[in-house]
Amino acid sequence: MFQFIGHYFEGRKPAFVDDLVGLIIGPLFVLAEALFLLGYYQSLADYIDQHAGPVQP
Repeated sequence: MFQFIGHYFEGRKPAFVDDLVGLIIGPLFVLAEALFLLGYYQSLADYIDQHAGPVQP
């Protein structure tokens, strides 16, 4: 919601308007992160950390 308000004040449309893949990837990323936090797919999370590096604070 706040992002849409920011886009209004910024005068620019959201990126997913031009790129529908971004509209799909965003929610999938959030879902994957939530599943990792809940302990699902731990081997996939470990694989990603090994190849991309862990998240840094």
